Amino acid sequence: MQTKELQSNNKNKASGGKIAGGTILLIVAAVLVIVGIILISKGTALKNSVSMSDPDWFDISSKGSGMTFGGIALCFGAVFCVVVGIVLLSTRGKSFSQAVIDNAKATIEKANNEARQLTEEERKAISEKMHATNRHMSNYFAGVVECKNCGHEVGPHDKKCKYCGTRVR
Repeated sequence: MQTKELQSNNKNKASGGKIAGGTILLIVAAVLVIVGIILISKGTALKNSVSMSDPDWFDISSKGSGMTFGGIALCFGAVFCVVVGIVLLSTRGKSFSQAVIDNAKATIEKANNEARQLTEEERKAISEKMHATNRHMSNYFAGVVECKNCGHEVGPHDKKCKYCGTRVR
């Protein structure tokens, strides 16, 4: 009894940590975007504010380019944080693979419930369509054709239908 309670408590703590982690990552992403945009704008302004006649033109322009590049890198880091944060929040504390497995189980259960609600006639019709499709596909890949005169199947090496004599190839 105690082990089940401990496992339940551990799961709750783990899920709370993942949810908190996802929220923290989204907050970090917002801060990274703000700082990145500031760096991009300041770096671009610094790079464009200096004239080429200035003796320190190259150094100032390089610093401006570096700030712009750093801002862009921070924005890409923010995108990564957003993706990871959304994954952590969307799994509701479960591991990502467990969330995928649970989703697949729910889909299969839904399909099973829908299949149980079919009438016998609907099941028969679906089954006949599936068998006809399978037979048609296997005949297609085997090279078997159907005689247009009598409807019998003719093998891949036969030139005439063996039932009615009609030329098929």
